[in-house]
Amino acid sequence: MTASRRDLLLVVAALLLGLTYLMMRSTVPDATEHQRILNALQVLDLSNASLQRDVLRARAGLLRNYDPLVKANDSLQGAAASLEAIGHAAETDSDRAVLAQHVSRLAAAIADQEVQVEIFKSDTALMQNSISAFNQQLLDLDAELPGLSAMRDQVGTVASVMLRFTRDPQGDIARELNLAINRLSLTATEANVPQIQALLAHGRLITATLPGVDAMVGQLQAGLVDKHVQAIQRVYLDQYGRAAARARFLRIALYGAAMGLAIYVGYLILQLRAKALVLQRQLALENLIASISTEFISLPLDRLDHGIEAALARLAEQANADRARVLILSGRTEDPIARHYVVPRAGGPDQLQSSGDLLDLAMDWDPEFGRQAGLTYVPDVKALPPGPRKARLTALGLQSWLSIPLTNAQGCLGYLMFEGISANVTDRGDIALLRTAGGMFVNALERQRAENERAAFSARLSQTQRLESLGTLAGGVAHEFNNILGAILGYGEMALAAVAAGSPAHNYIARVVLAGGRAKRVVDQILMFSRRSERQELPFRTEAAVSEALLLLRASLPAGIELRAHLNSGDAAIVGDATELQQVVMNLCTNAAHAMEGHGIIEVDLDRIDMMGAQALSHGQIKAGRYVRLRVKDTGHGMDGATLQRIAEPFFTTKGPGHGTGLGLSMVHGIVTAHGGGLDVRSAPGRGSCFSVYLAQADKPAVQDATILELPIPRGRGETVLLVEADARQRLLAEEMLAALGFEPVGVDCAQAALHAVQTDPDRFDAVLAEQILPDMPGSALARALRQRSPALAVLLATEHQSSVPDAEREAAGIRDVLQKPLRLRPLAMSLMRIGLGAFRRAPLAEDQPANVASVGQPAKSGLGDPDVPPDEDDDAAAKRRQSGRYDEEKADSGRG
Repeated sequence: MTASRRDLLLVVAALLLGLTYLMMRSTVPDATEHQRILNALQVLDLSNASLQRDVLRARAGLLRNYDPLVKANDSLQGAAASLEAIGHAAETDSDRAVLAQHVSRLAAAIADQEVQVEIFKSDTALMQNSISAFNQQLLDLDAELPGLSAMRDQVGTVASVMLRFTRDPQGDIARELNLAINRLSLTATEANVPQIQALLAHGRLITATLPGVDAMVGQLQAGLVDKHVQAIQRVYLDQYGRAAARARFLRIALYGAAMGLAIYVGYLILQLRAKALVLQRQLALENLIASISTEFISLPLDRLDHGIEAALARLAEQANADRARVLILSGRTEDPIARHYVVPRAGGPDQLQSSGDLLDLAMDWDPEFGRQAGLTYVPDVKALPPGPRKARLTALGLQSWLSIPLTNAQGCLGYLMFEGISANVTDRGDIALLRTAGGMFVNALERQRAENERAAFSARLSQTQRLESLGTLAGGVAHEFNNILGAILGYGEMALAAVAAGSPAHNYIARVVLAGGRAKRVVDQILMFSRRSERQELPFRTEAAVSEALLLLRASLPAGIELRAHLNSGDAAIVGDATELQQVVMNLCTNAAHAMEGHGIIEVDLDRIDMMGAQALSHGQIKAGRYVRLRVKDTGHGMDGATLQRIAEPFFTTKGPGHGTGLGLSMVHGIVTAHGGGLDVRSAPGRGSCFSVYLAQADKPAVQDATILELPIPRGRGETVLLVEADARQRLLAEEMLAALGFEPVGVDCAQAALHAVQTDPDRFDAVLAEQILPDMPGSALARALRQRSPALAVLLATEHQSSVPDAEREAAGIRDVLQKPLRLRPLAMSLMRIGLGAFRRAPLAEDQPANVASVGQPAKSGLGDPDVPPDEDDDAAAKRRQSGRYDEEKADSGRG
């Protein structure tokens, strides 16, 4: 789920919760419950009023029975019980607590009132009975005491005071009544009238009861129940009013929210309608692009240009643009547009703008003015701020402009442009579809380019196959020349050992050996061409290598190109392969010649430079140190920044199809990187290019051919070396070279013969020199087998290129060293010395021999050489004896073994 969809769901959920809250809180308390509570409060008021009325009637003696009082109490208790649930109508805990407290007090007051009513009923009943009896006694006494006038007066006084007392039982009247009753009691006692005693008893009872009854009436009329009912009614109605007001406000808010939602829904409907129109337009554009894409699938390549123009016309009409165009870049600064398709909309203006100006605007447009991810969209040129861009667009007569880059994995191939585009195509979806249309054009052009490249690759494949055949032939020829040069160099070096140093013959043979060495380098180049050789890391003089490359280059440059060389590196040397440095010179100069198109000047500078600190180059970085710098400058058309960044990419070329492979500069970069150097390129359109190659200067001097011939060579002390070589001539040459070095050679032609010789006499041989390519098994396999039979036996391997035997296989087979064929005396002697055979020996100086020069292979006269040479035999005699028939017989015997 996307973040926007999740946020929308959260907003909707919050809105629903808010509306639900408003709806729930906008309702007033239940009307039925509210009416029930009001009825209960009304019952309480009426029942309490009825109770108070009946109490007064009972006090006045007008109430015949006390059932109304009981009924009123029951009604009060029932109504109070129905108010116990009044707390549910409250909204807060505090409101519910206040209501519960008032209801509790009301129930307590009703209970107390019920007790008082019971007491009132008892006292009132007793009092009313006494009053009735008192009145009846008065009537009876009035009939029974006609002659007692004095007593009748006192009885009348008691009756009069009693009447006043029953109306207002105040303290003075009560005392007066008691006094009257007491006088009447004394008189009746004196007169001995017993009828008066009943009257007096009832009078005294009335006097004692009536004040208490009136006090109860006062308490019942005081109305604690009324106060609690009024308090409950006041609190409840106050809470109900607040709830009703809040509900009214929330209903208004809910109505407002509903109106807002209605307005928003209307807005959404309008938006959906607008989106629907956009989608309809996009669908039409998408269908158009799909239709064009389908047509392009089956479109013949020879009709591709017509198909692109027809598609542009349909797109211009769909986008309501005045004009549509496609610009395909060439990658060249002087002519950046390779293809140009422009189609005006039907009925649109006929003015055509300059493609070059539009291309410059598209490539140099400032992101501040509406550029995003390479895309440039100007909906209204007049709305642009004043400046050169607005001026250029206005001068071109454009009112609006859309430029879409056409890209693939290699970068920007061109631009799809729409001029005078309407405001209908402003949505990102429309622009994305137009990008898709641009991709459709790219795919069509890529298909055309792929077809052209396929034809070119087919031609290149045929050429590659021819070159492969030529390389195979060259490799075979070089192999044969290697064997011939091996004999020349081998016998030449041995001839130098047999000729006195300083003699004309010695000098002649030395020149032959030097010429053979040069021929060997030519053969190495042929082997490198056929990929049968590997790089050699040796110190060599850069000036000599560059001079030799320039000599070869002068013959291949066009007549209109002048080559100027300034070689000032002196004896500076680098460690690497001289042939690869020459290849760098050849590639850079050839590339410069192509950039000048047959006319111009190429300057080649070679000097030494000291870097005081690390330096960042355009293609690499070098550390502080001493460097040899090779610079190749030309007066060609130069390169822009984008081309300059990609020159080291394989297969990148600015040349047209069939005119370049894009491997020259990438090979230069690879060679320079392999030598631990750096490449710095400076170029600008119209100002030529300068390639600077920095290579670390070697600490040790370069080894020259002449000095190699004059260095001392270690010699053997008669150690026996088993030689395994299939070719008879090569085996004979190697045997003679070993013999000339002071070793005893034993030659065999196959691996089985070598295994048999070692198994027969394991202690006879001090070392084994085996060829890698043998008829029955490889030399590395032979070394592994020899190691199993005689672990202490040192094995040397001879091969044309060392990469044929990996290091892991060499270590597993126990091979001590690898020699490169053809064999040379010095490497062979040094390799044997490294495994413990032979050593350097001093020889007496001849009269014509310099003190620091020793003849190659000349035996020492110290008596430490061959064990077969007698102590008093000189080296010449020893050499003659080695060339005698005895040596031939031993060699023949070893070959048979």
